Amino acid sequence: MNGMKLVVVVFVLLAFIAGGVSVALASAEPVDDLFAALSDQELDAALDVFAADAVVNDEACHQYYAGQDEISDALNLWAHDGREFEIVEIEENGDRVTATVDISNNGHTWAQEKIEAVVEDGKLQQIDVTSFEFQFWRV
Repeated sequence: MNGMKLVVVVFVLLAFIAGGVSVALASAEPVDDLFAALSDQELDAALDVFAADAVVNDEACHQYYAGQDEISDALNLWAHDGREFEIVEIEENGDRVTATVDISNNGHTWAQEKIEAVVEDGKLQQIDVTSFEFQFWRV
C-alpha cells in the first residue's frame, strides 16, 4: 500500500512541476514574439503581442507610450531594415519577465537594452526599458 501512495505522490508532484514549467515559459513567449517580429519587421505581429491598454515606459529615453496607437508609433521607431534584436538573457518570475536584448544592424551589435515586462493573459501589459547602453566596440 505504501508503494502505491509513493507512486501517486510522485506522479502528482511531477504533474505539478511540469504544469509550473509551462506556466513560466508562457510568460516569456510574448517577449520572444515581440523581438522576433521586430527583427523580421512584422510590425502588426509585434503590436499583436500587446494588450489593448498596454504601456511602454522607455526610462532610458524618457518616453512613455500608452495604448496600441502610441505603441505602434514606438514600434515604427524601433524597427529598421537590417536591424535585429537578440535576447541574450531572459528570466521569468510568474507574470514578470526580465530580458537583456542585443540590438544590431547588418550583423554589428551596437546597443544592449534591459527590459522588465508584465504579461497578463498571454499579452504584454507593460514593458519598462530600464537601461540602454551603446556598445560600438562589439562586432
